[in-house]
Amino acid sequence: MVGLALVIWPVPACGALVSLLFGRSAGHDGVRWFSGRLAFLLGLALCAASVVVLVELNNEFGLRLAGAALLGAAVLGVLAIPAVAFYSLGFAVRRGWLAGALWFAGTLPLTAYTVLAGLAYFDLVVCAGGCVFVD
Repeated sequence: MVGLALVIWPVPACGALVSLLFGRSAGHDGVRWFSGRLAFLLGLALCAASVVVLVELNNEFGLRLAGAALLGAAVLGVLAIPAVAFYSLGFAVRRGWLAGALWFAGTLPLTAYTVLAGLAYFDLVVCAGGCVFVD
């Protein structure tokens, strides 16, 4: 599990870094917390969730529309929560070294969150329950 987390770490870390930099930019420019920058990040999360839903709807063993909508909402939540958290971190913390240290410390639980969300997606959607987490 630790090896998997080390291999996956750059993906959530880069996403968190982009969110942090968007937040720092908004904080330095003096714009409100909810600005076009945060809306852009949330739009990216919505696009990624839409791609997952479209792939699952187009799948040979595809989901019904209600299941796909629930999956899309779950994926959007999984992506949007860290984006808003790291954006807020960048917006609120003024010292660059402290923001960097908090970013790195925050990527460790974010990586575990990403791995568990990926395993849950694989277990509940890809193999329809029971192949990863045994009841």
